[in-house]
Amino acid sequence: MDFAPAYEHPLDPFPHYERMRQAAPVLHDEVSGSCHVFRYDDVQRVLSEDARFSPRMGGHDPSESGQLFASSLITADPPRHRQLRSLVTQAFTPKAVDASSMD
Repeated sequence: MDFAPAYEHPLDPFPHYERMRQAAPVLHDEVSGSCHVFRYDDVQRVLSEDARFSPRMGGHDPSESGQLFASSLITADPPRHRQLRSLVTQAFTPKAVDASSMD
């Protein structure tokens, strides 16, 4: 099954998500090497079992793009994810955002 959604309604992805929940609730995308998870309970399990399900993309890929993905907040496993998220949270407080918009 192909992950790519039909583009008859590009601003409404929900019909595509419903089709995927029925046809392929967990799909390994051969092109990107990533997995797509479409059912709520499955998503909850993936998010709560970080020792079993790693969001790491690029893995041991030594290429520039592989290293970029390996160092991303989105793809970091705990405890590194918490460290990076803490830094980002501090940088984007309402006060910090307001101060930057005054420049």
